[in-house]
Formats: sequence, C-alpha cells, structure tokens
Amino acid sequence: WEFYTLIHLDMEIWKKIKGFENYQISNEGRLKSLHFGKEIFRKSKPTKQGYIRFALGKKGKQFIFLAHRLVAEAFIKNPEKKPCVNHKDENKSNNNVSNLEWVTHSENNNFGTRGNRIAKALFKKVCKIDENGNIIQEFKSVNEASKESNLSASLISMICNGKANGNFKFK
Repeated sequence: WEFYTLIHLDMEIWKKIKGFENYQISNEGRLKSLHFGKEIFRKSKPTKQGYIRFALGKKGKQFIFLAHRLVAEAFIKNPEKKPCVNHKDENKSNNNVSNLEWVTHSENNNFGTRGNRIAKALFKKVCKIDENGNIIQEFKSVNEASKESNLSASLISMICNGKANGNFKFK
C-alpha cells in the first residue's frame, strides 16, 4: 500500500451575499454577480480612507458595501455580536478572510499602531500662516496650536490637510 499525504491548497471559496442572492463574495475578498446565468467579476473602488468597496444592484437601486464587511459576514462567525471588522495587518485592502476578525469599537480603536500614528500626528510642528503664506506663529504640536488659537485640534488638523478652512491657515 502507498500512503498519500493530502496537501491543503488554499482555495477560493464563494458564498452568496445575504439579501443579494445574485452576488457572491469570496474568502479572498473578490465579488462576482450571477445575472442571466453568467458569472461576472465585479470591479472594486477604494474609498478615500483606502477601504475596498463594491456597488451591488437590487430592484433598480444601487447599494455600496465594504469588501471586508461582506467577507466577515459570509465567512467569520460572530457569536458575541461584535460590531466592527478589523484588518489584522492594518492593510485596508487585504480582505482575505485570514486577515479579518470581529472586534468591538474599543478593540478596533486600540488595535496595532493607531495610537502611535495619532500621537505622531499630534506632535508635528504646526505653523499658523497669513493669506500670503507668511508664517505668523510656530507651534510644537497641533495640541499647542489648539490651546493658543482657541480652535479644536481636529479643526487645525483638517485645515493642515486641506479638508477645512478657517480664519487662519495652518501647515
């Protein structure tokens, strides 16, 4: 008798999406539609934050879903009913089921390097500038600029990133 060793090959597995039975999501984060007897792989689009999203159609309406959430709902049990899906490697585009886990809001906020990234951003040098681009005042951090300017740290960060306007500009 010869003995054979079975080798487990990572295979792509497909499951129907609850409420959207004409679509399937894979354990690798790919999506396909099953309309008119044809399998059509759907293109994804990244969000501004870097997450992968898909548009699914139903009864003439379009619905947007994040890929990591679709994968988690299809492949990962959630007996504790945790509300968030975390990317273990912090790569928002890696939606393989092995990289995802259900977490609480608190667990998601405290995971990995998030705290270090926020701290680093808050302790960057910030300059208040006038309409001509001249530096009016320098600050050691966003927090210091916030205290001195009577503006919230989040507003100053948004102004620095071009996402908001204020009476003064910051960079």
